[in-house]
Amino acid sequence: MKAIQIKILILTLIVSNAFGQGRKNNWLVGYNSGTSPVTTCERAKISFNTGSTVIQPQTTRKINFLATEGNISDRSGNLLFSSNGVWIADAFGDTMQNGTGLNPGPMVNSMSNSYCLNLLNANLIIPYPGDSLKYILFHTVGNYNASLSATELFYTVIDMNLNGGLGGVIAKNQIAFNDTLMWSISAVKHANGRDWWVLMVKDNSDIIYKVLVTPFGIQNVSSQSMGGVLNYKNSVGQSCFSPDGKKFAYSSGYVDMTGGIHYITDVRVFDFDRCSGSITNYHLFSTSNFEAAGGVCFSSSSRYLYVSTVAHVFQIDANAISPTVDTVAVNDGYYSPIPPFQSDFFLQYLAEDGRIYITSGNSVIDFHYINKPDSAGPTCDVRQHALHLPCFGWRSIPNHPNYELGADSGSVCDTLQLGIMNAEFQIQNEVIRINPNPASDYFYINYNLTVNDIALFVLYDAYGKEVLRRNLYGAMHTLLVNYLELENGVYYYTVLLSNKIVDRGKVAVVR
Repeated sequence: MKAIQIKILILTLIVSNAFGQGRKNNWLVGYNSGTSPVTTCERAKISFNTGSTVIQPQTTRKINFLATEGNISDRSGNLLFSSNGVWIADAFGDTMQNGTGLNPGPMVNSMSNSYCLNLLNANLIIPYPGDSLKYILFHTVGNYNASLSATELFYTVIDMNLNGGLGGVIAKNQIAFNDTLMWSISAVKHANGRDWWVLMVKDNSDIIYKVLVTPFGIQNVSSQSMGGVLNYKNSVGQSCFSPDGKKFAYSSGYVDMTGGIHYITDVRVFDFDRCSGSITNYHLFSTSNFEAAGGVCFSSSSRYLYVSTVAHVFQIDANAISPTVDTVAVNDGYYSPIPPFQSDFFLQYLAEDGRIYITSGNSVIDFHYINKPDSAGPTCDVRQHALHLPCFGWRSIPNHPNYELGADSGSVCDTLQLGIMNAEFQIQNEVIRINPNPASDYFYINYNLTVNDIALFVLYDAYGKEVLRRNLYGAMHTLLVNYLELENGVYYYTVLLSNKIVDRGKVAVVR
Protein backbone atom coordinates (compact mmCIF):
# COMPACT_ATOMS: atom_id res chain seq x y z
CA MET A 1 0.00 0.00 0.00
CA LYS A 2 2.86 2.34 0.90
CA ALA A 3 4.59 1.66 -2.44
CA ILE A 4 1.41 2.61 -4.31
CA GLN A 5 1.12 5.84 -2.31
CA ILE A 6 4.73 6.73 -3.11
CA LYS A 7 4.10 6.10 -6.81
CA ILE A 8 1.01 8.30 -6.72
CA LEU A 9 2.99 11.09 -5.03
CA ILE A 10 5.74 10.89 -7.65
CA LEU A 11 3.17 10.81 -10.44
CA THR A 12 1.47 13.91 -8.98
CA LEU A 13 4.79 15.75 -8.94
CA ILE A 14 5.46 14.77 -12.54
CA VAL A 15 2.06 16.05 -13.65
CA SER A 16 2.33 19.31 -11.70
CA ASN A 17 5.71 20.13 -13.24
CA ALA A 18 4.81 19.24 -16.83
CA PHE A 19 5.00 22.07 -19.30
CA GLY A 20 4.78 20.31 -22.65
CA GLN A 21 1.68 18.92 -24.25
CA GLY A 22 0.72 16.01 -26.43
CA ARG A 23 -0.38 12.39 -26.14
CA LYS A 24 2.42 11.28 -28.49
CA ASN A 25 5.31 13.10 -26.83
CA ASN A 26 7.24 10.07 -25.56
CA TRP A 27 9.30 7.44 -27.35
CA LEU A 28 10.69 4.49 -25.38
CA VAL A 29 13.72 2.65 -26.74
CA GLY A 30 16.06 -0.07 -25.60
CA TYR A 31 16.04 -3.57 -24.22
CA ASN A 32 17.99 -5.74 -21.80
CA SER A 33 21.11 -6.28 -23.89
CA GLY A 34 23.53 -6.92 -21.02
CA THR A 35 26.84 -5.15 -20.68
CA SER A 36 28.63 -3.86 -23.75
CA PRO A 37 32.00 -2.25 -24.51
CA VAL A 38 30.27 0.95 -25.68
CA THR A 39 27.31 1.45 -23.33
CA THR A 40 25.99 0.24 -19.99
CA CYS A 41 22.56 1.85 -20.39
CA GLU A 42 19.89 -0.62 -21.44
CA ARG A 43 16.85 1.61 -21.90
CA ALA A 44 16.05 5.27 -22.58
CA LYS A 45 13.16 7.67 -23.17
CA ILE A 46 13.07 10.30 -25.89
CA SER A 47 10.77 13.16 -24.91
CA PHE A 48 9.43 16.00 -27.08
CA ASN A 49 7.67 17.92 -24.29
CA THR A 50 9.98 20.93 -24.51
CA GLY A 51 9.69 21.35 -28.29
CA SER A 52 13.13 19.83 -28.73
CA THR A 53 14.49 16.32 -28.37
CA VAL A 54 15.42 15.32 -24.81
CA ILE A 55 16.98 11.88 -24.23
CA GLN A 56 16.92 10.38 -20.73
CA PRO A 57 18.44 7.05 -19.63
CA GLN A 58 15.92 4.85 -17.79
CA THR A 59 17.83 2.49 -15.55
CA THR A 60 14.83 1.38 -13.47
CA ARG A 61 12.32 0.78 -16.27
CA LYS A 62 11.54 -2.92 -16.59
CA ILE A 63 9.77 -3.08 -19.94
CA ASN A 64 11.82 -3.74 -23.11
CA PHE A 65 11.04 -2.51 -26.62
CA LEU A 66 11.91 -3.61 -30.11
CA ALA A 67 9.72 -2.86 -33.17
CA THR A 68 6.44 -3.34 -31.28
CA GLU A 69 5.86 -0.25 -29.17
CA GLY A 70 2.55 1.27 -28.17
CA ASN A 71 2.35 4.07 -25.63
CA ILE A 72 0.16 7.02 -24.77
CA SER A 73 0.59 10.13 -22.62
CA ASP A 74 -1.87 12.59 -21.16
CA ARG A 75 -2.41 15.95 -22.85
CA SER A 76 0.47 17.42 -20.85
CA GLY A 77 2.91 14.86 -22.19
CA ASN A 78 3.11 12.65 -19.07
CA LEU A 79 3.44 8.99 -19.98
CA LEU A 80 0.39 6.95 -18.88
CA PHE A 81 1.27 3.41 -19.95
CA SER A 82 2.97 1.39 -22.68
CA SER A 83 3.02 -2.07 -24.21
CA ASN A 84 5.59 -4.14 -26.10
CA GLY A 85 3.11 -6.71 -27.39
CA VAL A 86 3.80 -9.16 -24.55
CA TRP A 87 2.67 -7.16 -21.50
CA ILE A 88 1.51 -3.69 -20.44
CA ALA A 89 3.55 -1.38 -18.21
CA ASP A 90 2.31 1.53 -16.12
CA ALA A 91 3.82 5.04 -16.10
CA PHE A 92 6.83 3.75 -14.15
CA GLY A 93 7.65 0.91 -16.53
CA ASP A 94 6.43 -1.75 -14.11
CA THR A 95 3.66 -4.29 -14.72
CA MET A 96 0.18 -2.75 -14.92
CA GLN A 97 -2.58 -4.38 -12.89
CA ASN A 98 -3.72 -7.45 -14.89
CA GLY A 99 -1.31 -6.33 -17.63
CA THR A 100 0.39 -9.64 -18.45
CA GLY A 101 -0.54 -12.33 -20.96
CA LEU A 102 -1.09 -10.36 -24.18
CA ASN A 103 -1.27 -12.08 -27.57
CA PRO A 104 -1.57 -15.70 -26.44
CA GLY A 105 0.20 -18.13 -28.74
CA PRO A 106 3.53 -19.71 -29.69
CA MET A 107 5.28 -16.52 -30.78
CA VAL A 108 4.86 -14.76 -27.43
CA ASN A 109 5.65 -18.00 -25.61
CA SER A 110 9.05 -17.99 -27.33
CA MET A 111 9.96 -14.51 -26.04
CA SER A 112 11.95 -15.88 -23.10
CA ASN A 113 15.01 -13.66 -23.63
CA SER A 114 13.95 -10.15 -24.69
CA TYR A 115 10.33 -10.71 -23.61
CA CYS A 116 9.08 -8.23 -26.21
CA LEU A 117 7.82 -8.48 -29.78
CA ASN A 118 9.83 -7.36 -32.80
CA LEU A 119 6.89 -7.01 -35.20
CA LEU A 120 6.41 -3.77 -37.16
CA ASN A 121 3.87 -1.45 -35.47
CA ALA A 122 1.94 -4.44 -34.12
CA ASN A 123 0.16 -2.47 -31.41
CA LEU A 124 -1.55 0.91 -31.11
CA ILE A 125 -3.45 2.77 -28.37
CA ILE A 126 -6.48 5.06 -28.76
CA PRO A 127 -8.61 6.88 -26.16
CA TYR A 128 -11.97 5.18 -25.62
CA PRO A 129 -14.55 7.41 -27.36
CA GLY A 130 -16.68 9.26 -24.83
CA ASP A 131 -14.66 8.15 -21.78
CA SER A 132 -11.61 10.20 -20.82
CA LEU A 133 -10.21 7.58 -18.41
CA LYS A 134 -10.38 4.49 -20.60
CA TYR A 135 -8.16 3.42 -23.48
CA ILE A 136 -8.15 0.64 -26.07
CA LEU A 137 -4.93 -1.18 -26.96
CA PHE A 138 -5.15 -2.89 -30.36
CA HIS A 139 -2.54 -5.59 -30.82
CA THR A 140 -1.63 -8.52 -33.03
CA VAL A 141 1.02 -11.21 -33.29
CA GLY A 142 2.50 -13.56 -35.89
CA ASN A 143 1.58 -17.21 -36.21
CA TYR A 144 4.35 -19.81 -36.38
CA ASN A 145 2.04 -22.58 -37.55
CA ALA A 146 1.23 -21.45 -41.11
CA SER A 147 3.23 -18.28 -41.67
CA LEU A 148 4.42 -15.12 -39.96
CA SER A 149 1.12 -13.44 -40.79
CA ALA A 150 -1.16 -12.46 -37.94
CA THR A 151 -4.38 -14.45 -37.62
CA GLU A 152 -6.51 -11.98 -35.64
CA LEU A 153 -6.73 -8.41 -34.40
CA PHE A 154 -6.93 -8.35 -30.59
CA TYR A 155 -8.01 -5.48 -28.38
CA THR A 156 -7.55 -4.84 -24.67
CA VAL A 157 -9.30 -2.18 -22.56
CA ILE A 158 -7.46 -0.18 -19.87
CA ASP A 159 -9.19 1.83 -17.11
CA MET A 160 -6.99 4.53 -15.54
CA ASN A 161 -9.34 4.77 -12.54
CA LEU A 162 -7.84 1.54 -11.18
CA ASN A 163 -4.82 0.97 -8.94
CA GLY A 164 -4.63 4.49 -7.54
CA GLY A 165 -4.54 6.12 -10.96
CA LEU A 166 -1.86 3.86 -12.43
CA GLY A 167 -4.50 1.96 -14.41
CA GLY A 168 -5.59 -1.62 -14.83
CA VAL A 169 -6.78 -3.96 -17.57
CA ILE A 170 -10.53 -4.65 -17.50
CA ALA A 171 -10.83 -6.68 -20.74
CA LYS A 172 -7.98 -8.56 -22.39
CA ASN A 173 -7.26 -10.29 -25.72
CA GLN A 174 -10.73 -9.68 -27.12
CA ILE A 175 -10.90 -10.55 -30.83
CA ALA A 176 -12.12 -7.82 -33.18
CA PHE A 177 -11.95 -10.14 -36.21
CA ASN A 178 -9.98 -13.10 -37.61
CA ASP A 179 -8.04 -13.36 -40.87
CA THR A 180 -4.46 -13.57 -42.15
CA LEU A 181 -3.08 -10.07 -41.75
CA MET A 182 0.02 -7.94 -42.08
CA TRP A 183 1.30 -6.80 -38.69
CA SER A 184 1.06 -3.00 -38.91
CA ILE A 185 -1.98 -1.32 -37.30
CA SER A 186 -3.08 2.24 -38.12
CA ALA A 187 -5.87 4.47 -36.82
CA VAL A 188 -7.49 7.82 -37.63
CA LYS A 189 -10.27 9.90 -36.11
CA HIS A 190 -13.74 9.56 -37.60
CA ALA A 191 -15.13 12.69 -39.26
CA ASN A 192 -17.21 13.34 -36.14
CA GLY A 193 -14.01 14.02 -34.19
CA ARG A 194 -14.82 11.44 -31.50
CA ASP A 195 -14.92 7.93 -32.95
CA TRP A 196 -12.02 6.06 -34.59
CA TRP A 197 -11.26 4.03 -37.69
CA VAL A 198 -8.67 1.26 -37.20
CA LEU A 199 -7.18 -0.29 -40.37
CA MET A 200 -5.26 -3.48 -41.10
CA VAL A 201 -4.24 -5.00 -44.43
CA LYS A 202 -4.97 -8.63 -45.30
CA ASP A 203 -1.91 -10.66 -46.26
CA ASN A 204 -1.57 -11.98 -49.82
CA SER A 205 -4.73 -10.20 -51.03
CA ASP A 206 -6.14 -6.85 -52.14
CA ILE A 207 -8.30 -6.40 -49.02
CA ILE A 208 -8.16 -3.72 -46.31
CA TYR A 209 -10.10 -4.24 -43.07
CA LYS A 210 -11.70 -1.27 -41.30
CA VAL A 211 -12.89 -1.31 -37.70
CA LEU A 212 -15.16 1.48 -36.42
CA VAL A 213 -14.79 2.26 -32.69
CA THR A 214 -17.53 4.32 -30.95
CA PRO A 215 -18.71 4.79 -27.35
CA PHE A 216 -20.39 1.38 -27.83
CA GLY A 217 -16.96 -0.20 -28.41
CA ILE A 218 -16.23 -1.96 -31.68
CA GLN A 219 -19.31 -1.03 -33.67
CA ASN A 220 -18.57 -2.36 -37.12
CA VAL A 221 -15.96 -4.40 -39.01
CA SER A 222 -15.92 -4.08 -42.78
CA SER A 223 -13.51 -4.71 -45.65
CA GLN A 224 -12.83 -3.18 -49.03
CA SER A 225 -10.97 -4.30 -52.14
CA MET A 226 -8.07 -2.11 -53.23
CA GLY A 227 -8.63 -2.85 -56.90
CA GLY A 228 -7.12 -6.24 -57.69
CA VAL A 229 -3.41 -5.67 -56.99
CA LEU A 230 -2.35 -8.35 -54.53
CA ASN A 231 -0.04 -7.95 -51.57
CA TYR A 232 2.78 -10.42 -51.23
CA LYS A 233 2.49 -13.50 -49.07
CA ASN A 234 4.10 -13.09 -45.62
CA SER A 235 4.48 -9.42 -46.48
CA VAL A 236 5.95 -6.97 -43.98
CA GLY A 237 5.86 -3.19 -43.92
CA GLN A 238 4.67 -0.11 -42.07
CA SER A 239 1.33 1.68 -42.53
CA CYS A 240 0.22 5.19 -41.62
CA PHE A 241 -2.36 7.95 -42.11
CA SER A 242 -1.49 11.49 -43.10
CA PRO A 243 -1.84 13.98 -40.20
CA ASP A 244 -4.97 15.49 -41.82
CA GLY A 245 -6.52 12.01 -42.07
CA LYS A 246 -7.15 12.28 -45.81
CA LYS A 247 -4.59 9.74 -47.03
CA PHE A 248 -3.57 6.21 -46.04
CA ALA A 249 -0.34 4.53 -47.12
CA TYR A 250 1.57 1.34 -46.46
CA SER A 251 4.67 -0.45 -47.68
CA SER A 252 4.54 -4.09 -48.67
CA GLY A 253 7.55 -6.26 -49.32
CA TYR A 254 8.87 -9.80 -49.29
CA VAL A 255 11.97 -11.81 -50.08
CA ASP A 256 11.95 -13.46 -53.51
CA MET A 257 14.25 -16.50 -53.60
CA THR A 258 13.84 -17.09 -57.35
CA GLY A 259 17.19 -16.75 -59.11
CA GLY A 260 18.94 -15.64 -55.94
CA ILE A 261 17.87 -13.61 -52.93
CA HIS A 262 16.39 -10.22 -53.67
CA TYR A 263 13.66 -8.06 -52.21
CA ILE A 264 10.54 -6.59 -53.74
CA THR A 265 9.09 -3.47 -52.11
CA ASP A 266 5.92 -1.64 -53.11
CA VAL A 267 4.16 1.35 -51.60
CA ARG A 268 0.42 1.88 -51.88
CA VAL A 269 -1.23 5.27 -51.32
CA PHE A 270 -4.98 6.01 -51.10
CA ASP A 271 -7.40 8.82 -50.43
CA PHE A 272 -9.40 8.14 -47.26
CA ASP A 273 -12.92 9.32 -46.40
CA ARG A 274 -13.10 9.78 -42.61
CA CYS A 275 -16.90 9.81 -42.78
CA SER A 276 -17.59 6.54 -44.60
CA GLY A 277 -14.22 4.85 -44.13
CA SER A 278 -13.87 4.28 -47.88
CA ILE A 279 -10.53 4.26 -49.72
CA THR A 280 -10.23 5.60 -53.28
CA ASN A 281 -7.71 6.97 -55.81
CA TYR A 282 -5.25 4.08 -55.55
CA HIS A 283 -1.58 4.69 -56.43
CA LEU A 284 1.05 1.94 -56.53
CA PHE A 285 4.78 2.74 -56.40
CA SER A 286 7.71 0.36 -56.70
CA THR A 287 10.73 1.69 -54.83
CA SER A 288 13.32 -1.06 -55.25
CA ASN A 289 13.74 -4.66 -56.33
CA PHE A 290 16.84 -5.17 -54.23
CA GLU A 291 16.13 -3.82 -50.73
CA ALA A 292 13.99 -4.91 -47.82
CA ALA A 293 10.81 -3.00 -47.06
CA GLY A 294 10.91 -0.46 -44.29
CA GLY A 295 8.89 2.52 -43.17
CA VAL A 296 6.38 5.05 -44.45
CA CYS A 297 5.49 8.43 -42.94
CA PHE A 298 3.80 11.66 -44.00
CA SER A 299 5.18 15.13 -43.31
CA SER A 300 3.32 17.47 -40.94
CA SER A 301 1.48 19.21 -43.80
CA SER A 302 0.38 15.78 -45.17
CA ARG A 303 1.91 16.68 -48.54
CA TYR A 304 5.05 14.53 -48.66
CA LEU A 305 5.19 10.79 -48.06
CA TYR A 306 8.56 9.32 -47.15
CA VAL A 307 9.47 5.70 -47.81
CA SER A 308 12.55 4.04 -46.33
CA THR A 309 14.23 0.86 -47.49
CA VAL A 310 17.50 -0.53 -46.14
CA ALA A 311 19.72 1.76 -48.22
CA HIS A 312 17.46 4.56 -49.48
CA VAL A 313 14.95 7.20 -48.40
CA PHE A 314 12.39 8.19 -51.04
CA GLN A 315 9.98 11.12 -51.21
CA ILE A 316 6.55 11.15 -52.90
CA ASP A 317 4.51 14.33 -53.41
CA ALA A 318 1.08 13.01 -52.40
CA ASN A 319 -0.63 16.16 -53.76
CA ALA A 320 0.74 15.77 -57.28
CA ILE A 321 -1.64 14.70 -60.03
CA SER A 322 0.90 12.12 -61.20
CA PRO A 323 3.15 11.45 -58.20
CA THR A 324 6.68 10.20 -58.75
CA VAL A 325 9.28 8.62 -56.46
CA ASP A 326 12.33 10.80 -55.77
CA THR A 327 15.45 9.61 -53.96
CA VAL A 328 16.41 11.98 -51.12
CA ALA A 329 19.04 9.92 -49.29
CA VAL A 330 21.42 7.01 -49.87
CA ASN A 331 22.73 5.21 -46.81
CA ASP A 332 26.40 6.02 -46.19
CA GLY A 333 27.25 2.64 -44.65
CA TYR A 334 28.13 4.03 -41.22
CA TYR A 335 28.60 1.48 -38.44
CA SER A 336 26.97 2.38 -35.14
CA PRO A 337 29.01 1.94 -33.06
CA ILE A 338 31.19 -0.80 -34.54
CA PRO A 339 30.85 -3.52 -37.22
CA PRO A 340 28.68 -5.42 -37.87
CA PHE A 341 26.03 -2.95 -36.62
CA GLN A 342 25.38 -0.88 -39.75
CA SER A 343 23.00 2.03 -39.24
CA ASP A 344 20.61 1.32 -42.11
CA PHE A 345 17.10 2.78 -42.68
CA PHE A 346 13.96 1.16 -41.31
CA LEU A 347 10.78 2.39 -39.55
CA GLN A 348 9.69 6.05 -39.41
CA TYR A 349 7.98 8.33 -36.87
CA LEU A 350 6.68 11.93 -37.18
CA ALA A 351 7.56 13.56 -33.86
CA GLU A 352 6.13 16.66 -32.22
CA ASP A 353 9.20 18.68 -33.24
CA GLY A 354 8.14 18.28 -36.89
CA ARG A 355 11.02 15.98 -37.79
CA ILE A 356 10.60 12.45 -39.11
CA TYR A 357 12.87 10.04 -37.24
CA ILE A 358 14.09 6.84 -38.90
CA THR A 359 15.18 3.80 -36.88
CA SER A 360 17.64 1.17 -37.96
CA GLY A 361 16.90 -2.46 -38.73
CA ASN A 362 20.01 -3.34 -36.72
CA SER A 363 20.93 -2.93 -33.06
CA VAL A 364 22.62 0.49 -33.08
CA ILE A 365 23.04 3.55 -30.87
CA ASP A 366 22.34 6.14 -33.60
CA PHE A 367 19.13 6.90 -35.49
CA HIS A 368 18.48 9.21 -38.44
CA TYR A 369 16.02 12.05 -38.98
CA ILE A 370 14.57 14.17 -41.78
CA ASN A 371 15.11 17.72 -40.61
CA LYS A 372 12.67 19.54 -42.95
CA PRO A 373 10.09 16.99 -44.13
CA ASP A 374 7.88 19.63 -45.80
CA SER A 375 10.65 20.68 -48.19
CA ALA A 376 10.83 19.17 -51.66
CA GLY A 377 13.65 16.91 -52.82
CA PRO A 378 17.08 16.90 -51.14
CA THR A 379 16.25 20.16 -49.31
CA CYS A 380 14.24 18.01 -46.87
CA ASP A 381 17.69 17.47 -45.31
CA VAL A 382 18.07 13.81 -44.32
CA ARG A 383 20.62 13.64 -41.51
CA GLN A 384 22.06 10.18 -41.09
CA HIS A 385 22.96 8.66 -37.67
CA ALA A 386 22.40 12.13 -36.15
CA LEU A 387 20.33 11.18 -33.09
CA HIS A 388 22.71 9.68 -30.54
CA LEU A 389 21.29 7.29 -27.92
CA PRO A 390 22.83 6.25 -24.58
CA CYS A 391 21.83 2.65 -25.27
CA PHE A 392 21.11 0.23 -28.08
CA GLY A 393 17.84 0.62 -29.98
CA TRP A 394 16.61 -2.00 -32.42
CA ARG A 395 13.73 -0.81 -34.60
CA SER A 396 12.05 0.73 -31.52
CA ILE A 397 9.49 3.29 -32.62
CA PRO A 398 6.07 4.30 -31.27
CA ASN A 399 2.91 3.88 -33.30
CA HIS A 400 0.83 7.01 -32.71
CA PRO A 401 -2.25 8.22 -34.59
CA ASN A 402 -3.07 11.93 -34.71
CA TYR A 403 -4.88 12.18 -31.38
CA GLU A 404 -5.72 15.86 -31.85
CA LEU A 405 -7.39 15.60 -35.26
CA GLY A 406 -10.79 17.26 -34.95
CA ALA A 407 -14.13 16.82 -36.67
CA ASP A 408 -14.41 17.34 -40.41
CA SER A 409 -16.46 20.48 -39.95
CA GLY A 410 -19.37 20.75 -42.36
CA SER A 411 -19.28 17.13 -43.52
CA VAL A 412 -22.40 14.96 -43.39
CA CYS A 413 -20.74 12.97 -40.60
CA ASP A 414 -19.92 15.88 -38.32
CA THR A 415 -22.41 14.49 -35.82
CA LEU A 416 -21.07 16.18 -32.71
CA GLN A 417 -21.14 19.71 -34.07
CA LEU A 418 -24.04 19.71 -36.54
CA GLY A 419 -26.35 17.17 -34.93
CA ILE A 420 -26.54 15.07 -38.12
CA MET A 421 -26.48 11.31 -37.66
CA ASN A 422 -23.78 9.29 -39.40
CA ALA A 423 -25.18 8.57 -42.87
CA GLU A 424 -23.48 5.19 -43.11
CA PHE A 425 -25.28 3.91 -40.02
CA GLN A 426 -28.63 5.63 -40.37
CA ILE A 427 -31.34 3.05 -39.68
CA GLN A 428 -34.05 2.98 -42.33
CA ASN A 429 -36.69 1.02 -40.38
CA GLU A 430 -38.11 3.20 -37.62
CA VAL A 431 -38.38 1.17 -34.41
CA ILE A 432 -39.19 3.93 -31.93
CA ARG A 433 -40.56 7.47 -31.84
CA ILE A 434 -39.81 10.14 -29.26
CA ASN A 435 -42.70 12.37 -28.24
CA PRO A 436 -42.52 15.28 -27.62
CA ASN A 437 -39.29 16.16 -29.42
CA PRO A 438 -38.02 18.76 -28.55
CA ALA A 439 -39.01 17.98 -24.96
CA SER A 440 -38.90 19.90 -21.68
CA ASP A 441 -39.17 17.71 -18.55
CA TYR A 442 -40.08 14.29 -19.93
CA PHE A 443 -40.66 12.34 -23.11
CA TYR A 444 -42.40 9.15 -24.18
CA ILE A 445 -40.70 6.35 -26.12
CA ASN A 446 -43.28 4.81 -28.43
CA TYR A 447 -42.13 1.52 -29.93
CA ASN A 448 -43.34 -1.60 -31.70
CA LEU A 449 -41.62 -4.88 -30.81
CA THR A 450 -42.72 -8.50 -30.76
CA VAL A 451 -44.07 -9.74 -27.42
CA ASN A 452 -40.94 -11.64 -26.32
CA ASP A 453 -38.43 -8.98 -27.38
CA ILE A 454 -36.46 -6.89 -24.89
CA ALA A 455 -34.62 -3.96 -26.47
CA LEU A 456 -32.21 -1.51 -24.83
CA PHE A 457 -32.57 2.26 -25.17
CA VAL A 458 -29.34 4.21 -24.44
CA LEU A 459 -29.06 8.00 -24.42
CA TYR A 460 -25.76 9.89 -24.88
CA ASP A 461 -24.79 13.52 -24.58
CA ALA A 462 -22.93 15.43 -27.31
CA TYR A 463 -19.58 14.15 -25.99
CA GLY A 464 -20.58 10.51 -26.15
CA LYS A 465 -21.09 10.05 -22.40
CA GLU A 466 -23.95 7.75 -21.48
CA VAL A 467 -26.59 9.62 -19.47
CA LEU A 468 -29.54 7.21 -19.41
CA ARG A 469 -30.53 3.63 -20.31
CA ARG A 470 -33.89 1.86 -20.19
CA ASN A 471 -35.21 -1.57 -21.18
CA LEU A 472 -38.04 -1.67 -23.76
CA TYR A 473 -40.27 -4.71 -23.22
CA GLY A 474 -42.10 -6.10 -26.23
CA ALA A 475 -45.27 -6.70 -24.23
CA MET A 476 -45.61 -2.93 -23.86
CA HIS A 477 -45.53 -0.15 -26.45
CA THR A 478 -44.82 3.03 -24.48
CA LEU A 479 -42.27 4.07 -21.85
CA LEU A 480 -42.27 7.37 -19.95
CA VAL A 481 -38.81 8.86 -19.33
CA ASN A 482 -38.26 11.61 -16.76
CA TYR A 483 -34.95 13.37 -17.15
CA LEU A 484 -35.00 16.23 -14.69
CA GLU A 485 -31.18 16.22 -14.38
CA LEU A 486 -30.46 16.61 -18.09
CA GLU A 487 -29.26 20.01 -19.25
CA ASN A 488 -30.50 21.77 -22.37
CA GLY A 489 -28.98 20.43 -25.55
CA VAL A 490 -29.10 17.70 -28.20
CA TYR A 491 -28.82 14.07 -27.08
CA TYR A 492 -28.33 10.96 -29.20
CA TYR A 493 -29.98 7.62 -28.64
CA THR A 494 -29.37 4.09 -29.80
CA VAL A 495 -31.73 1.12 -29.63
CA LEU A 496 -30.13 -2.33 -29.40
CA LEU A 497 -31.86 -5.66 -29.89
CA SER A 498 -29.81 -8.84 -29.36
CA ASN A 499 -26.72 -6.60 -29.08
CA LYS A 500 -27.29 -5.13 -32.55
CA ILE A 501 -28.29 -1.56 -33.33
CA VAL A 502 -31.81 -1.46 -34.78
CA ASP A 503 -32.49 2.27 -34.51
CA ARG A 504 -30.76 5.51 -33.61
CA GLY A 505 -31.67 9.16 -33.58
CA LYS A 506 -31.63 12.33 -31.49
CA VAL A 507 -33.80 14.16 -29.00
CA ALA A 508 -33.52 17.82 -28.01
CA VAL A 509 -34.04 19.07 -24.48
CA VAL A 510 -35.32 22.66 -24.34
CA ARG A 511 -36.64 24.26 -21.18
